Amino acid sequence: MKKRLILVVAVFMVLAFAAGTIAAPAVQDVTATLAGDIKFFVNGKDWQPKDVDGSIMTPIIYNGRTYLPARAIGEALGIKVDWVDATRTVVLGDTMPPVVEPTPAPEPAPAPTAETALSATAGNISKSAPADTPINITWGSATKVTKMLAGSPAFGLTYDPHEGVDYTVTDNGDGTGVFVIKKELANQLPVPLNMVPTGAEMAITVQFDNGTSINYSLKVVD
Repeated sequence: MKKRLILVVAVFMVLAFAAGTIAAPAVQDVTATLAGDIKFFVNGKDWQPKDVDGSIMTPIIYNGRTYLPARAIGEALGIKVDWVDATRTVVLGDTMPPVVEPTPAPEPAPAPTAETALSATAGNISKSAPADTPINITWGSATKVTKMLAGSPAFGLTYDPHEGVDYTVTDNGDGTGVFVIKKELANQLPVPLNMVPTGAEMAITVQFDNGTSINYSLKVVD
């Protein structure tokens, strides 16, 4: 005698495998029929599907199709049956599907830090028309200029330049800046600029707070 009942089933549950919570898209409420009048013959012998605990398993008829317990049927035919809970997969035979572990997304490589640099390492100052000398800065890991040194090694002279008077520093806020050698630096020379021999050079060193020191040569031209 057929009994009717409402079952919450998914394909794997119909196939008589234990399963945990099933995601909503894989679950349907259906009206199915327990067909206890279906008989089985395996290799010419009467056979009744049973669960691992020995209880009789009854086929289900749903939507005109008969659903059979896969484990019981497979084992009756000598086919190994497994259940992979991680992927909710029925495996018939000896080959188990590999469990695919999610590949972690590669971490983005850190952006390389620019080196602290000046856009030029040499420039000129005119005796007849002295002017300020702007030089672009790439800060890199530095955040400020800590000191400027100056001298005329050929004449054994050293100077004491001061920020705001002999040089200025501007931070552009985008990793760059501007270092300006003021024309007033010439006032530290022992003689007026127009009396300095053409081609004479002033050696300048710009020091940064990250320990970087960059040399700059300022040549006197006509």
